[in-house]
Amino acid sequence: MEMLTFPVIIAVFLVTLFLTSHIAKQVHGKYWKMPVVFMSWVVGGLLAFLALVSIDVLPVAELDPTIILVLKYALPFLVSTIVLMVLVRLDFMSAFTVNAAGLFIGLILAVVAIVSLGHSIESTVNTGNIVLQTAKANVVSMITGKPVNQEALAKLSPVEVEEEIELEPVYTTKDFLPPSAQKALEVKEQKIYTQPHYRDINVLNARRVIGKRVRASWRDGKVSVGKLEAVEGGDLIVSLRREEGIAQVPISMSSLKKLEVFR
Repeated sequence: MEMLTFPVIIAVFLVTLFLTSHIAKQVHGKYWKMPVVFMSWVVGGLLAFLALVSIDVLPVAELDPTIILVLKYALPFLVSTIVLMVLVRLDFMSAFTVNAAGLFIGLILAVVAIVSLGHSIESTVNTGNIVLQTAKANVVSMITGKPVNQEALAKLSPVEVEEEIELEPVYTTKDFLPPSAQKALEVKEQKIYTQPHYRDINVLNARRVIGKRVRASWRDGKVSVGKLEAVEGGDLIVSLRREEGIAQVPISMSSLKKLEVFR
């Protein structure tokens, strides 16, 4: 559709120009052919734009807002009508009729083209208004020497509100568990994992770590690593790896400098 936009605009313009020139012929315009009508559009459009600029430049702020609004629409139409009178050689009422008919035909064809291309009429009109107001503000700024009011131009652009898309809920296995199991799983997930390592433990609490790997340090500097099998009296029964295999060796707690458990 985007590729067809420019050809459709050209087609709408040519059809409007063709019909307007033939209406000028019907009302007995002396120079009714398409090039003359096109030239009247160019000159009339330029003078109409300057008429809009003059409304902003001249001190008309004290006038009633309704009068200013009427001037913004009536003055450009009046100027373009006068240009048609001069170039096509028509009387005022005939030029008024040709100008109004051309504008009406152009609007109808433009609406049909916008709809056929799948565009929004409101957004298209708003875009055209922004372009016109921006060009007019720049010309007024050049004439008066005042900077362009960017805030006023920014207000012309509508704020697009993105529609919130409701996503379908995504269920996991956890959602189908009973509440008690879900709570237990949440508690487990909240636990912070720490890397296991050797921790000091009092030899008097050795019974608590039976079945775990321990590291025993003697006072003479020797270190043995093995699995704590049992605590009998004042001895620790530890499975140590020897050259001949694994052997359970009793270690006197009184001879130990430090006892560590791996957890």
